[in-house]
Amino acid sequence: MTDPAQARDFFGKALKAYQEQRFDAAHKHCQKALKADPAFFDALHLHGILLLNRQDWRAAAAALKRASELQPARAELHAQHALALQQAGRLDEARTAFERALALQPEQAPWLCQLGKVLVDQERFDEAYEKFEAARRLAPADPAVHYFLGQTEYCRGNHSAAVAFLETARRLDPANAFTGVVLGRAHTALNEQDKAIDAYRRAIDVDAHCIGAWLNLGNLLGDLGRADEALTTFEEGVRHNPDAMLLLCALAEDYERANRLDEAE
Repeated sequence: MTDPAQARDFFGKALKAYQEQRFDAAHKHCQKALKADPAFFDALHLHGILLLNRQDWRAAAAALKRASELQPARAELHAQHALALQQAGRLDEARTAFERALALQPEQAPWLCQLGKVLVDQERFDEAYEKFEAARRLAPADPAVHYFLGQTEYCRGNHSAAVAFLETARRLDPANAFTGVVLGRAHTALNEQDKAIDAYRRAIDVDAHCIGAWLNLGNLLGDLGRADEALTTFEEGVRHNPDAMLLLCALAEDYERANRLDEAE
């Protein structure tokens, strides 16, 4: 038997706790509200948001699905449901939920980008490009849109176009190290090794904890026969990121390679 009055009382406590950033307390009060009234929309919605914050993707998806079914005309519910599904790896369902959200509010660039990311994960690069391009028309100064376009063009093998988008993204947001990593890969694919090295080094200058920049720089220097520089790069990368297993493995391989060369001499 439901008790709507009791559910409203618990939800009021949950909302107050949420506003005060006491998220564990808010979660407990939401659970009590839903026990009193399992179809109480406000409690379902807040519970879903709290579960998203906890990164409990499966439970968040279930709560937000029920909320979106109760109020299907609210686009943000479908987008939040889609985000939980995306993080849970349920990509087909995430794509459908984002499409529902965009059918209700088509001019939401962040949702277009999230849908594009789902399509990239599904290796549907042409469709992803269309979504990112639509987002660019809505938000031409958003560096993330240009980053996603550059990443997608790289995946499609259009490396010159990738460089153009990624350089724009870096100009708009020079503090994003990941842009430099993808830019370096695009330059490498174009046999522009000096530009690739510069991109990786600039990424490291921005964020010394960007593992991908250290790895790509070290591997590229090794491929170019600059073994000492590669070894130094991996050593510096490990010094900044002592728990990075990929860097530790790369450093060990470089040490082993150097030892073999010493023995051969």
